[in-house]
Amino acid sequence: MVPSVIFICSSDALVSVDIKRILMAHAMKPLSGNAPLVQAIQKHGGEIFGEPIPAMGTPLYTDVRLYVEKGIPGVIYGAGPRTVLESHAKRADERLNLEDLRKATKVISRTLLDLLN
Repeated sequence: MVPSVIFICSSDALVSVDIKRILMAHAMKPLSGNAPLVQAIQKHGGEIFGEPIPAMGTPLYTDVRLYVEKGIPGVIYGAGPRTVLESHAKRADERLNLEDLRKATKVISRTLLDLLN
């Protein structure tokens, strides 16, 4: 969308466009220290949700992403839709299916039980 706006505006001598990046989120990269946590979440998530839970980087604006950039192992895991668009994240009508929340809570509790035993 931005390139088309720039193209349209560039044909008019009275219009100028300045673009400045305000925030930049890089996708999280796996660290060796988070492997046990990722494996436990994938195991229990697969059992409870009935489908594989992929380990993938997501460029979201979360605090855990900042820790991982500094070498502190962490993961982002939660209930709800798979994409920001589906979830209406950061909007007044943000969505979360309560059954997904219940299941995700079970995943985390079982994960903690595994890791703390």
